[in-house]
Amino acid sequence: MFAALAEQGIQELGGRSLRSLLGLRRPELVPVAANRLLHSLRSERRDVEGVLAAATLAFVRDPSGFVAGTVGLTALDEVLRLRPKGPRAVPAEETGRQERYRASGEGLFALLLSRH
Repeated sequence: MFAALAEQGIQELGGRSLRSLLGLRRPELVPVAANRLLHSLRSERRDVEGVLAAATLAFVRDPSGFVAGTVGLTALDEVLRLRPKGPRAVPAEETGRQERYRASGEGLFALLLSRH
């Protein structure tokens, strides 16, 4: 059942699948990004999830190198640079849509819990 939910487009999510919303892009490049972070270089990832995954892997591989080096600060800097520029307030017309998305997400979560 989860495979179908993860792969099929969901109308309430604008036709996107859960995997497209939550999935890590190019996971095979995370080890390379982790090595870069451990060598005080930027990860060169273009997605927040990828930067965080690389920083996590860097910590798992070398906790002392993570703490002693600049991994955390470099990753934080990269994540902040990936944020959209400009105001972050939600326009009034978007509020209703976001409420529907929230309600859909809560409903999906309740459904998944009930099947467990």
